Amino acid sequence: MKKNWQKYLANRENQAEFDFYQDMKPFVDDAKELADTFLQEAIPWVNEVHPHYLTEMQLRQCCDNIQMTAVNAFNGKSFYKHFHDHYESSKYTLERVYRSLEEAD
Repeated sequence: MKKNWQKYLANRENQAEFDFYQDMKPFVDDAKELADTFLQEAIPWVNEVHPHYLTEMQLRQCCDNIQMTAVNAFNGKSFYKHFHDHYESSKYTLERVYRSLEEAD
């Protein structure tokens, strides 16, 4: 997720040329693969443990936001607030997961 933010900021400063198949597609595919793997592990855990302030829907939305920011990271002209809100929302959810796992130990 941090790579999405860094790429967005870099493209916001100086819109770089990129090749869809060599640059964008692998980047977005990696984000999707990580998000899908996360969901496979996190959804059963959330449904079993029921951590405070975490639901399956939040996890799914988090992963959707991560994938959306991966795509939008290549467009430095995309609306900053929209990108930032999706990034912060995902970050909050992932931090909640992390804290819940720490509390469980």
